[in-house]
Amino acid sequence: MKPSPRSSSTVRGLAPGSSAGCLALALVTLGIGAVGFGLPERAQAQSLMAREGLGLPIDPLGARARGLGSAGIGLTGWNVSPMDPAASAGLGLPSISASLRPATTTLTDGREAGFTRFPTLAVSYPLGANVFSVQAGSFFDQEWEVRLERTLVLGGEEVPALDVYRSDGGIGRVQVGWARRIVPSLAVGMTFGTHVGTIERSFTRTIQATGQVSEDFGAFGVRGRLRASGVLAGVGAIWDPLPLVRVGGSVIWSDDLTLEPSGSDADVSGEYSVPLQLHGGGTVGLTQDLSLHLSGAYADWSDINEDLEQAASKGATWSYGGGVEWGGSTVLGRTFPLRLGARHRDLPFESGGAAAFERTLSGGFGLNLVEVEGEEDPRARSDLGVERGTREGGLLSESFWRITFTVRISSG
Repeated sequence: MKPSPRSSSTVRGLAPGSSAGCLALALVTLGIGAVGFGLPERAQAQSLMAREGLGLPIDPLGARARGLGSAGIGLTGWNVSPMDPAASAGLGLPSISASLRPATTTLTDGREAGFTRFPTLAVSYPLGANVFSVQAGSFFDQEWEVRLERTLVLGGEEVPALDVYRSDGGIGRVQVGWARRIVPSLAVGMTFGTHVGTIERSFTRTIQATGQVSEDFGAFGVRGRLRASGVLAGVGAIWDPLPLVRVGGSVIWSDDLTLEPSGSDADVSGEYSVPLQLHGGGTVGLTQDLSLHLSGAYADWSDINEDLEQAASKGATWSYGGGVEWGGSTVLGRTFPLRLGARHRDLPFESGGAAAFERTLSGGFGLNLVEVEGEEDPRARSDLGVERGTREGGLLSESFWRITFTVRISSG
């Protein structure tokens, strides 16, 4: 559904949360994840482009990747990443990581929308040379609301009415993973999971009673709920050919995404083709403290056009970006890396009949909260990534600030 020239879009804000500490944030986020982590909160739209196709894609990236303009693969160090199944192979201690992401979007008409998301949660546990993980992440956001003012003829009299089309919810992914170092310079990994999520759609018409028109008309509407399902799997590898060089690649396969009705007033179900997703990237140490990171992703959404009723897919989409990281700075004797990056991402669905895209400039920093001499990774670490970006497609043009905070805690 696309708004007419008389329509307007309304958003509600969700204030960013706060935490008493890294561990509290991780545990609170874990509790949220147990009942639907990785899905958008019930807030208003972060973008009007969430109306198109399956919605607005939300990459489940942590703060370090955001700050570096990364597609989430080929980064140095070790972490649990949905885009990089092999990235957890070097985690030698049980760990938990979680991300919090508040953002503010300025819509085409100048209004602002505030919202908060929890894009990633991961738990890993090493057993011998193997590392097993459970992770949840966002995939598509479908939070939007469009209001359309119209005039109806009732009883021979023209009366004003307000139609409100609303969508709440989104689609996420939950996966289990395995990773292992084959040799010190080569690691491999696999993931297997399912799409999850609930989408509620509603239409409400409010009629303003005037003259001979009875107030009995009031407001009425319909509501439906859809649940997402569908299996997916991924494989990936990381290779360190030189001490200051790392390259990585992965392939993520997905069966059809199924949206099934739930409840008596549910919408009609459907199946949607999800393309093979290819990720690749790498990091090169320019000096002992300065490194350059580049990465990208590719997917061809052409096949989904047969499944969509109104929206159209752009077809082949690319996401690419990179940045630099300076690791020579310290705060209170602890490592304090600084980051700068930029990224371009094609959106998979057209907006107003035109291709849509998102571009960001980013920066950020990290702080090793607990370091143990002789260990490759810190016991506790926090990262912050800040992005300034724009989305464009057809007549829509949006700008946004996006902040991502990630904490990882290991126990030994």
